[in-house]
Amino acid sequence: MSWWMGAGLGFLRGGPLGAVVGGTIEHFFGKKLQKKLDDSLPGIVHQGEFVSCLVVILTHVGMESGSFSSKKAGVVHNFFIKNLGYGSTDLKQIDKLIIEVQSKKPDIERFVEEYKKSCGSNYNLLLLALCYQISLVDDVFSEEAHARIQNIGGGLGVS
Repeated sequence: MSWWMGAGLGFLRGGPLGAVVGGTIEHFFGKKLQKKLDDSLPGIVHQGEFVSCLVVILTHVGMESGSFSSKKAGVVHNFFIKNLGYGSTDLKQIDKLIIEVQSKKPDIERFVEEYKKSCGSNYNLLLLALCYQISLVDDVFSEEAHARIQNIGGGLGVS
């Protein structure tokens, strides 16, 4: 299925944000990503959903303590570059999803649940570590960010 087909199906399911998530999922279903994920993060059940949910959650957490700065985007980029070997084309897709999340501000509980399913709960602590990293990158750790991360941990079954 093409990127456009994924975007179309996503739009039907969840409106504009669904289109971005659906398109991103399809973009990342390529064999290149599957191989990278299998090599770097074995045990991922649904690769596209894992990537999309991770970006949505990290962006949302990053917005809790103010605007989503370039340093926060750098944390997301560095994770994908170092762990999955992403290049500039791949990062542009990530940036599009970040922008969409910033404008729509979706409720992330469903994304936490989908993240958990997509990785079979194998990488729950990774998500929490990245949430803390993105919250601390600007040397400001707000009560809102702390509460959001605690809620995410609860949704993941980590206390």
